[in-house]
Amino acid sequence: MPRPRALEVALDTLGRCVLCSAVVISSCLVAVAAIPVPLLRALALAGVAVTLLAALAALTVLPAALTLLGDRVDGADPLRRLRRDPIGGPSRFWRELARRVTARPAAAGVGALAVLVVMAWPAMGLRLGAIDERTLAPTASQRRHRGRRARIALVQGVDHRRVRVKPAGIPAGAQSPSFRPRAVCWPA
Repeated sequence: MPRPRALEVALDTLGRCVLCSAVVISSCLVAVAAIPVPLLRALALAGVAVTLLAALAALTVLPAALTLLGDRVDGADPLRRLRRDPIGGPSRFWRELARRVTARPAAAGVGALAVLVVMAWPAMGLRLGAIDERTLAPTASQRRHRGRRARIALVQGVDHRRVRVKPAGIPAGAQSPSFRPRAVCWPA
């Protein structure tokens, strides 16, 4: 089969696969973006952008590059010796790996699971959530006020965003260390 016809057939068959995969992955990431956690939303939207750009590149830039390079596409590959036998057959590494995995599938599965657990271990204590006063240092004044507002709101049964700590009954210039502001509920 001539090269232009092979490229056309590959784009016709594999191009649909790439496009379908990009649409499915992007739609799943859009669903993740609906979660009201800013970090997850940002990561999901970045994933959508990367997925769509990769699909666009695979469907446009890659065929053009393959057409321009022709037989020279493997010419500058520094790892070519590791990928192919001297006679041009399949890779010895992958053939040996496939033989070992199919010989002992349970051991390969346990090994793969162990690798995944080791890679996920640092994220075991990860707590995702909204940013609030608990993320500030314990000595930060904003943390004390926000925590106090939340406690007052809990007691008064109102939304903590509508509670303001307001000095009440202080004569001008009479700020003293013994003064304690009074909490009142007023519209934000």
